[in-house]
Amino acid sequence: MTRPFSDLVIQRASSGSWHFLHSDVYGSRGGFVHVVDEKGNVLERLKLSQNLPGFDRHAHETTAGYMWNDRLLACFTHRTDQEGVERAIVCPWWGERLVIELRLPPCPPKVVPATSDLNGSISELITEGLRKTIADFEKGTEAKQTDLSCPNDFIGGPISYSHHAGLIQLREAEEYLRKLEAFSPALTGFGWVSFSDFSYHPHPARLAAQTALRRIGSSPVGHPALSFSGASFEGNTNAKKLTIKNGPFDGETKHSRVKRVKKNMPLEDLYTLIGAPDYIDRNTEGCFYWRYDIDATGAPFTLLIWLNDTQSKIERAVRYEPPFWSTGDLFSSRDDNEEPICPPGHMRLALRFQRTGPVLGSDNGTIWARTKQLDDGSFNGHQEPLELL
Repeated sequence: MTRPFSDLVIQRASSGSWHFLHSDVYGSRGGFVHVVDEKGNVLERLKLSQNLPGFDRHAHETTAGYMWNDRLLACFTHRTDQEGVERAIVCPWWGERLVIELRLPPCPPKVVPATSDLNGSISELITEGLRKTIADFEKGTEAKQTDLSCPNDFIGGPISYSHHAGLIQLREAEEYLRKLEAFSPALTGFGWVSFSDFSYHPHPARLAAQTALRRIGSSPVGHPALSFSGASFEGNTNAKKLTIKNGPFDGETKHSRVKRVKKNMPLEDLYTLIGAPDYIDRNTEGCFYWRYDIDATGAPFTLLIWLNDTQSKIERAVRYEPPFWSTGDLFSSRDDNEEPICPPGHMRLALRFQRTGPVLGSDNGTIWARTKQLDDGSFNGHQEPLELL
């Protein structure tokens, strides 16, 4: 499993090949990439804030160091240039690339521009990774993120492959993404979350596949990204079980039923009407919402359904276009030096809160701080409160 607060190390082996690994020997704050030789001597120490585009905007500086490499993808070109120099390609969750020429003394390794000729290496890593993920799932084996406690010649994992397939709009990955969405939740989920009268089971690999399908221009089938099975969790021994007899609901079905959402509608009825939400969270004021990504033909949108104080009924609903899964900056720039904010109960994020950027984070969840901006006029799109009867 990827360790989010360790420095990334690129090490040359005695055989002449290169490997990725995490090591606290060279640094444990997560803000550097170290290129070292086979004896462990540092050839170059690259500060990410100076070399990786977007690092200052998207990497979270916490009390444990920089958290930036969730959904990380990385590989070596395995093809050398005319001078015989191999390259390492590091792709963080926000889609930029750090390309390093792995030179040896007397010439140090150096950062070079990310050129289009490297696209093949990334595409190959994604498609092969997804193919192996599907093969593992078909055998009943859980595919996992690369273990960097030992050397590896690539970095990836089921969610990372899906995430980056969507970012680069890799159409060749569609077949695998559809299979990944359809797999049994037991193979694509983890953990339980207690919520009001419910406990739910997230399926992050499924959500990642669905988000990627949307980004490449396709619509997912609509299998639930969350399951409400009524399991007891954290003392919630009376959790309600929610089921749909005629699911899953595709985007067009959900779209046609949104107009039937009513104020004070119980969540059980909402679930029956349009299915499970894609994501559940709360805003900076502690108000909970259910997020639905609606795949309407020609005009997809995100629907936030805000809940009452007891988190049992609908208070209000707002439609947003473009949908939250859209890439790019969906917020206008105002003040990049605001006081940092973080969710109650979370470690303090000692970062400079950036007011521009995407709505979804590395986990395809709504970035917590973004909910504060949705109603302040900085959302670069159309938002429309629904008239609930």
